[in-house]
Amino acid sequence: MAICLIAVDCGSRNQSFFPEKRDIGISYSRLLLHDTMLRDDSHRTGTADSPVCECGSEKESAEHFLLLRCIRFQDARNKLIDSVNEIFDLSARKRRLQLSENLLLAPMSVGVTRSEDKDIKAALFQFIS
Repeated sequence: MAICLIAVDCGSRNQSFFPEKRDIGISYSRLLLHDTMLRDDSHRTGTADSPVCECGSEKESAEHFLLLRCIRFQDARNKLIDSVNEIFDLSARKRRLQLSENLLLAPMSVGVTRSEDKDIKAALFQFIS
């Protein structure tokens, strides 16, 4: 399933890409704000008994969910990682950037091109969906 992106004008020739589907946009925004339904955020707000993920390894945070640690989403995460690696393989970049929460949620903050930003976000939105 392809994820449609819309360009959001942020003024002064800046543009940000956002998912067209509302539910994915909400999930993305909540990840950015650290206000998700993940157990770490829910425990902080008093709606979960424990911050620990169902996998039992550590707190269920955005970083735990997005990166390499939670086994519950490993297959989908492998597709996300493969997509990000392919983006860098196809770019003129001399070295690959380290996969991080910032790279996935706000690619422009770690110095990627607009094209890489759009492609990384599309891969992330596919993972979220």
